[in-house]
Amino acid sequence: MFNPIYLYLMGRWFYSFGIPKIHIIFQKLNYFFNSCDIPCKAIIDKSVDFKHYGLGVVINHKTVIEKDVVIMPHVVIGQHLSSTSKKEFSKIIISEGAMLGVGSKIIASDILTIGKFCSIGANSVVIKSVPDFATVIGVPGKLL
Repeated sequence: MFNPIYLYLMGRWFYSFGIPKIHIIFQKLNYFFNSCDIPCKAIIDKSVDFKHYGLGVVINHKTVIEKDVVIMPHVVIGQHLSSTSKKEFSKIIISEGAMLGVGSKIIASDILTIGKFCSIGANSVVIKSVPDFATVIGVPGKLL
């Protein structure tokens, strides 16, 4: 198995230089080897730690993940299309030091920010922005 961040970074390099279609090969390799969908259009820091090789992780292509974030298996960072969004994708920003628990879902219809050093509990569903140093658990996610 390959570490998903390395395959992402190689694909991101090709994408950033405008070399067509090569980045898709690395995205497909990530899917094949690690069962995760990490698009090269997302902006992910190289220090992000995908536990258990990113098994089942799905990330929206308009996501920004800052340094030292820990992402556990089966995390979904996605978007919700509402009637007011005109089918544009939402933007999700996960700030440095955050920890996303196993099976957590982060769903946004607009701009959603996970604060610095936040913890998102296992199987929690986050639909609103979270302040710095907070812990969120439950469905829908509530601050502790």
